[in-house]
Amino acid sequence: MDNLPFMLFFVLPIVIIAMVFSHKQKMAKANANGNAGSDQVKALEAELKSVKERLNTLEAIVTDDKYQLNQEFSKLKSANE
Repeated sequence: MDNLPFMLFFVLPIVIIAMVFSHKQKMAKANANGNAGSDQVKALEAELKSVKERLNTLEAIVTDDKYQLNQEFSKLKSANE
């Protein structure tokens, strides 16, 4: 029991400081991972936007009357051969 004051005034603060620094390091890692994740989300959003634009272009081509007419001509030509 003679060591109680020594532990309270010297050891306990050292343990608390170590815990605080450990927590700060974990939070810094979490923030770094969170920022990397947001960069990945932005890249995926840009890719999705690009794919949607390409899909709209392809839909416009396929639903175009001239495209459908050309398809019909191609079918007729292949049927006559």
